[in-house]
Amino acid sequence: MKRFNKFSKKIYYGLRFLFVLCLRKPEVSSVAYVAKREKVPVKYLESVAGDLRRAGLIDVKKGAGGGYLPLLPLKAISLADVVAALEDQGERSFEVTSPESKAVANFLYDTGDFLHGKLADIKLDELTNYYKDESALMYHI
Repeated sequence: MKRFNKFSKKIYYGLRFLFVLCLRKPEVSSVAYVAKREKVPVKYLESVAGDLRRAGLIDVKKGAGGGYLPLLPLKAISLADVVAALEDQGERSFEVTSPESKAVANFLYDTGDFLHGKLADIKLDELTNYYKDESALMYHI
Protein backbone atom coordinates (compact mmCIF):
# COMPACT_ATOMS: atom_id res chain seq x y z
CA MET A 1 0.00 0.00 0.00
CA LYS A 2 1.28 3.45 -0.91
CA ARG A 3 1.69 5.74 2.09
CA PHE A 4 -0.12 9.07 2.06
CA ASN A 5 2.42 11.85 2.50
CA LYS A 6 1.69 15.44 1.63
CA PHE A 7 4.37 16.96 3.86
CA SER A 8 7.13 18.97 2.21
CA LYS A 9 10.85 18.48 2.69
CA LYS A 10 10.84 21.77 4.57
CA ILE A 11 8.49 20.24 7.17
CA TYR A 12 10.69 17.13 7.28
CA TYR A 13 13.88 19.14 7.82
CA GLY A 14 12.17 21.47 10.30
CA LEU A 15 10.97 18.55 12.40
CA ARG A 16 14.44 17.00 12.34
CA PHE A 17 15.98 20.31 13.43
CA LEU A 18 13.47 20.80 16.27
CA PHE A 19 13.81 17.19 17.40
CA VAL A 20 17.61 17.42 17.63
CA LEU A 21 17.35 20.72 19.53
CA CYS A 22 14.90 19.23 22.01
CA LEU A 23 16.97 16.06 22.49
CA ARG A 24 20.12 18.11 23.18
CA LYS A 25 18.53 20.72 25.46
CA PRO A 26 19.88 22.41 27.59
CA GLU A 27 22.86 22.46 25.21
CA VAL A 28 22.64 24.95 22.38
CA SER A 29 23.07 23.57 18.87
CA SER A 30 24.39 25.44 15.87
CA VAL A 31 22.86 25.07 12.44
CA ALA A 32 26.22 23.75 11.23
CA TYR A 33 26.20 21.02 13.92
CA VAL A 34 22.66 19.87 13.12
CA ALA A 35 23.24 20.11 9.37
CA LYS A 36 26.32 17.89 9.62
CA ARG A 37 24.63 15.43 11.99
CA GLU A 38 21.48 15.20 9.87
CA LYS A 39 23.22 15.53 6.48
CA VAL A 40 21.12 18.54 5.51
CA PRO A 41 22.41 21.55 3.52
CA VAL A 42 23.47 24.33 5.94
CA LYS A 43 21.91 27.17 3.91
CA TYR A 44 18.57 25.38 3.74
CA LEU A 45 18.61 24.65 7.47
CA GLU A 46 19.45 28.31 8.20
CA SER A 47 16.28 29.30 6.38
CA VAL A 48 14.24 26.71 8.32
CA ALA A 49 15.76 27.92 11.62
CA GLY A 50 14.81 31.51 10.79
CA ASP A 51 11.21 30.53 10.13
CA LEU A 52 11.01 28.51 13.36
CA ARG A 53 12.52 31.43 15.31
CA ARG A 54 10.05 33.93 13.83
CA ALA A 55 7.21 31.56 14.81
CA GLY A 56 8.42 31.55 18.43
CA LEU A 57 9.36 27.86 18.50
CA ILE A 58 13.12 28.33 18.96
CA ASP A 59 15.46 31.03 20.22
CA VAL A 60 18.96 31.96 19.19
CA LYS A 61 21.88 32.49 21.54
CA LYS A 62 24.37 34.78 19.83
CA GLY A 63 28.11 34.90 20.30
CA ALA A 64 30.83 32.34 20.85
CA GLY A 65 29.34 28.94 21.56
CA GLY A 66 25.98 30.23 20.39
CA GLY A 67 23.27 28.37 18.60
CA TYR A 68 19.61 27.51 18.93
CA LEU A 69 17.44 26.27 21.77
CA PRO A 70 13.80 25.19 21.72
CA LEU A 71 11.49 27.59 23.56
CA LEU A 72 8.95 24.87 24.31
CA PRO A 73 9.13 21.18 25.17
CA LEU A 74 8.09 18.70 22.48
CA LYS A 75 4.79 18.04 24.29
CA ALA A 76 3.82 21.70 23.86
CA ILE A 77 4.51 21.90 20.09
CA SER A 78 1.94 20.58 17.65
CA LEU A 79 2.49 19.45 14.10
CA ALA A 80 0.14 22.29 13.11
CA ASP A 81 2.57 24.75 14.76
CA VAL A 82 5.43 23.47 12.61
CA VAL A 83 3.36 23.48 9.42
CA ALA A 84 2.20 27.04 10.12
CA ALA A 85 5.80 28.15 10.75
CA LEU A 86 7.28 26.57 7.64
CA GLU A 87 4.62 26.55 4.95
CA ASP A 88 3.02 29.43 3.07
CA GLN A 89 -0.15 30.12 5.01
CA GLY A 90 -1.70 32.47 2.49
CA GLU A 91 -5.42 32.02 2.20
CA ARG A 92 -6.23 29.70 -0.64
CA SER A 93 -9.51 30.39 -2.29
CA PHE A 94 -11.39 28.64 -5.01
CA GLU A 95 -13.25 30.25 -7.87
CA VAL A 96 -16.91 29.46 -7.36
CA THR A 97 -18.76 29.58 -10.67
CA SER A 98 -21.53 27.04 -10.20
CA PRO A 99 -23.39 25.09 -7.52
CA GLU A 100 -21.02 22.17 -8.20
CA SER A 101 -17.88 24.29 -7.74
CA LYS A 102 -19.36 25.76 -4.54
CA ALA A 103 -19.99 22.25 -3.20
CA VAL A 104 -16.41 21.18 -4.01
CA ALA A 105 -14.95 24.37 -2.50
CA ASN A 106 -16.93 23.96 0.73
CA PHE A 107 -15.96 20.27 0.89
CA LEU A 108 -12.27 21.20 0.58
CA TYR A 109 -12.53 24.04 3.14
CA ASP A 110 -14.22 21.71 5.65
CA THR A 111 -11.66 18.98 4.99
CA GLY A 112 -8.82 21.47 5.46
CA ASP A 113 -10.32 22.61 8.78
CA PHE A 114 -10.65 18.98 9.88
CA LEU A 115 -7.05 18.18 8.95
CA HIS A 116 -5.77 21.30 10.72
CA GLY A 117 -7.60 20.19 13.86
CA LYS A 118 -6.01 16.76 13.64
CA LEU A 119 -2.53 18.26 13.14
CA ALA A 120 -3.11 20.53 16.16
CA ASP A 121 -3.86 17.42 18.25
CA ILE A 122 -0.56 15.75 17.32
CA LYS A 123 2.18 16.86 19.72
CA LEU A 124 5.83 16.42 18.82
CA ASP A 125 6.57 14.34 21.90
CA GLU A 126 5.04 11.51 19.86
CA LEU A 127 8.30 11.54 17.87
CA THR A 128 9.96 9.78 20.80
CA ASN A 129 7.80 6.72 20.06
CA TYR A 130 9.67 6.38 16.77
CA TYR A 131 13.14 7.20 18.08
CA LYS A 132 15.88 4.84 19.09
CA ASP A 133 19.27 6.34 19.89
CA GLU A 134 21.54 3.90 18.12
CA SER A 135 24.63 5.57 19.52
CA ALA A 136 23.53 4.28 22.94
CA LEU A 137 23.37 0.67 21.77
CA MET A 138 26.21 -1.58 22.80
CA TYR A 139 27.07 -4.76 20.99
CA HIS A 140 28.57 -7.65 22.92
CA ILE A 141 30.31 -10.52 21.21
